[in-house]
Amino acid sequence: MGEKRSKTGIISVEKPTWFPLKDETGELPVYDTAMTMGTAVSIKPTANYETIQDYGDSVVQDQFTSFGGAEVELEANGYSHKVLTAITGGKLVKGGALRSGEDIAQDGAFAYRRKKSNGKYRYTVFYKGQFALDSDETSTIEGSKVSFTHPTWKGSFVDVPGLGYMYSVDEDDEGVDQTMIEKWFIKVAIPIEEAEQEELAGGKK
Repeated sequence: MGEKRSKTGIISVEKPTWFPLKDETGELPVYDTAMTMGTAVSIKPTANYETIQDYGDSVVQDQFTSFGGAEVELEANGYSHKVLTAITGGKLVKGGALRSGEDIAQDGAFAYRRKKSNGKYRYTVFYKGQFALDSDETSTIEGSKVSFTHPTWKGSFVDVPGLGYMYSVDEDDEGVDQTMIEKWFIKVAIPIEEAEQEELAGGKK
């Protein structure tokens, strides 16, 4: 008999969550309390790579591909002004968001999950990046016709030395840490221990 095939089709996306970066002076980053970025309509991550080719005698002799960061586009069902100011660097004043051209976006981690066709979830986290509120379009009511509109966030994420730029795991993967899954939206999932991190970095303290 052949190997049993697992259903891995993605049918939904849920729980976009932001973790402000608190400290990155240690071996691994430390994050602050999680913040929910509304509910997800769609999430589109894109990894950017650049390939440089070395030619000789008019033929490619060698090539090198490097990681150039990742971009994440989030369409959500609204947001709170508290979350908006925490992410974009604005000020929360009398319950509202006061924003200026001098605001400095805050670094953080971004986590979410996607539902598979077998009912299980695929969990994803990006470790270090910034979001900007790219669009907050609204349409008027035309007679009895109501059109729902959604704000769009655009994020840029970079590699964290000794860790990576993102981690993804299915809750039904073999060997998955179920405690890590249960705490996914409470604590940023960092699957490698300090000793493993040192080994990956190629040295010991």
